[in-house]
This record gives sequence, structure tokens and C-alpha cells, in this order.
Amino acid sequence: MNAAKGPTYRFTPTTSAKKGGNHLSESEGTSVSLPSFSFREIDMNRFEKFLLAFCLILLFSRTLCDARCYFRPASKYGCLSNRNLYVFGAVWKTEDCYQCRCKMTAMICCSLVLIPKNYDRVNCVGLFHKKSCSIRVVKKTNPDITCKVYNGVG
Repeated sequence: MNAAKGPTYRFTPTTSAKKGGNHLSESEGTSVSLPSFSFREIDMNRFEKFLLAFCLILLFSRTLCDARCYFRPASKYGCLSNRNLYVFGAVWKTEDCYQCRCKMTAMICCSLVLIPKNYDRVNCVGLFHKKSCSIRVVKKTNPDITCKVYNGVG
């Protein structure tokens, strides 16, 4: 063994059922067993991790897109919105139907309005109510009759 370089190792794959697995041995003859593994197992683990990360990215990007949120950086004093300064931790509703939260890193505002997407657009129309931050879908010919909405975004 060379003192300056340390021990040198030699990898010898074994095919003998008696030894079982691969061996790494020093040049003096000491043998160290290595666990057996296949590259297919490593590739599957990487693929599963990639698939999980990809699904999480899709899930979160879909949520943020549907929620219609925007972010603004916070100052060291709090969050500024419509000429009002809000302290960290404050939650408020804006005039244009957004719910905002002031955090140390940013002000996060998300729309409170559910936008109807799947309804009879030929016979019905959506009416926005600013006070309740909602859209009501009604008949064009008679606004007292509501139309059926199958899904929405918000």
C-alpha cells in the first residue's frame, strides 16, 4: 500500500453464485462486498421522481392560472394597495373584488370572482354584481330566470 496515495482498489465483477454480487478489493487482497443493483432500478427511480415533479408543477401552475392571482413586492413597512399601507399579516378585499394578503416577501392578491365558463351563451348572459363579487348567469329575454352553469374558473 502506498502511504502517499492511500489504498488502491480493483473492481472485479463475479459471476459465481457462491460469492454473490460484485467485489471491490485492495491490491493486498482484502475484499469488500458491494450491494448488487441494476441500472434499470436507478433509471426507474429517476423516472418516478421526474414524473412526480412534473405532476406537481402542472398542479400548481393550473391552480395559479385558475385563481387569477398577482404578486407585488412588499416594502420593509408593509404592503401598499390603493394608497393604503397594510401591516404584515393583514388580509383585505379590494374594490375590484380581489382578496389580498400582506406577507413579508410580497403582497398576494387573488380574484374572488368565479367566472362561468360552460353555459348556454346563445340564450343567456352573465351579469356582474360588484357588491357581492359574483357573476349571475340569466336569460337574455328575462333576467329574472337564471341559467344553468356547468363549470367556472376562479
